[in-house]
Amino acid sequence: MKQTDSFQLNLFTKLVLLCFTLCFIFTQTVYAEKITLKENHPQKYTVVKGDTLWDISGEFLQHPWQWPEIWDINSQIQNPHLIYPGDVIYLVYVNGKPVLRRNNSGQRPTYKLSPHKRIEKLDLAIPTIPLGDLAPFLIQNRIVEAETLQMAPYVLDTSEEHLLTATDYSVYVRGVSPDSEVNQYGIYRKGRTITNPANKEEILAYEAVYLGEGHITRLAKTEEQVSKFKINKARAEVLNGSRLLPLNNDNYNSHFMPKAAQTAKTGTILAQLSSGVSPSLTHVAATDIAIINFGKQDNVVVGDVFHIYRKGRKMIDPYDPNKEPVVFEEDNGYLRALSIKKNEVQLPHERIGYLLIFSTFEKVSYAMIMDSTSEVRIGDVVASPYVKQY
Repeated sequence: MKQTDSFQLNLFTKLVLLCFTLCFIFTQTVYAEKITLKENHPQKYTVVKGDTLWDISGEFLQHPWQWPEIWDINSQIQNPHLIYPGDVIYLVYVNGKPVLRRNNSGQRPTYKLSPHKRIEKLDLAIPTIPLGDLAPFLIQNRIVEAETLQMAPYVLDTSEEHLLTATDYSVYVRGVSPDSEVNQYGIYRKGRTITNPANKEEILAYEAVYLGEGHITRLAKTEEQVSKFKINKARAEVLNGSRLLPLNNDNYNSHFMPKAAQTAKTGTILAQLSSGVSPSLTHVAATDIAIINFGKQDNVVVGDVFHIYRKGRKMIDPYDPNKEPVVFEEDNGYLRALSIKKNEVQLPHERIGYLLIFSTFEKVSYAMIMDSTSEVRIGDVVASPYVKQY
C-alpha cells in the first residue's frame, strides 16, 4: 500500500512540475502587449465613407490590432462589430481602462422582417482593410492544393481549330460531372509552385492563375465524354490543358476583427501574389498582398496580425578579444577574413512592419502588408506581436 501511495505521489509531483515548466516556457515566449493609446488621439471620431476599421483603430491606438481589446460590443445591436458611415466612435474610461463605444448615429439601411426583427445590409458597413480595388483580382487568382488542379476538368481542344482561344470562342472540355450543379467556371493555368522554405521538396500549394471564365453549353452524359464550353471573357490566351475551377466569388469577407495572432511559431513570407502577367518580384510594398507559410493547419485565422522582421545576418567579429584570432588572407588586393564559425556573431532581427491575414488555406495564407519602414522581401520572418524573442 505504501509503495502504491509513494508511486502516486511521485507521479503527481512530476505532473505538477511538468505543468509549471510548460507554463514557464510559454510565458517566456508569449506575452500580452499593453494597450497603448496613440499620442494626440481624438476623444471622438465620426466615420465617413471610405474609412476602414484599420484606419479608425489607428486614430486611437498605437497598435491597431488591439481594437477588440477595447471595443465595447453592445449585445443589443445586431452585428455589433459592424460600423457605418455617420457613426460616432468615442473614447471613455471604465475602471481606469480605455473603452471605445459608438452612438449608432450612422445611416443603417434596414428591412423589416417582423415587429421585432431587422436585418442590416452588410455591404454598406465599412470594411476592415481596403480590399475593394483588389477584390476582382483576388477572386480570380487563387491558391489550390496540387490534387485540386490535377483532378479538375480541362480544355481538350478548340472547336474552331484555333491554336489560341479568346472571348466568345468555344472549346471542348473533359472531366465535367453530369451531376454537377455548377455551370459557370473560371479558366486557370498552374502558376508558381509554393514550397516549404525549410524543405524545398515539400509542396505547400500551387498558385492558379486566372485566364478567363465561361459556361457549359453542352453537358456530356459522363465525365469521360466531351462537353462544350463557351469562353465569355478571356484575360489571357487559353491553351489546351487549361483547367476549369468553379468561380470563387465569396471567398473574401470584408468585415472581421483584427487581432494579434495567438501562435508562438514564426513563419516566412513566401511570395508576392502575382498578377499572372508580370514576373514575380523579390519584394512586397505596403498594401500589397503576400503569401506566408501559415495556414489553417497552424490554427491561423482571418484577422490575425503578425509583425514582419528582417533577419539579422551572421558575421565574423574580428575585434572580439575573447574569440579565437581571425586569420586574414589577401584576395585581389583586399584582406578577407577566413570563416571561423566560433567567431560568428548573430546581428539582431529588425522589425520593419506588420501584415494582416485576410484569407486562409490549408498550408498558406494571403496577407496584406499594412505598414513597413523598408521594403518587405521574400524570406522575411513573421511572428505574432505577442512573441517575445522577436
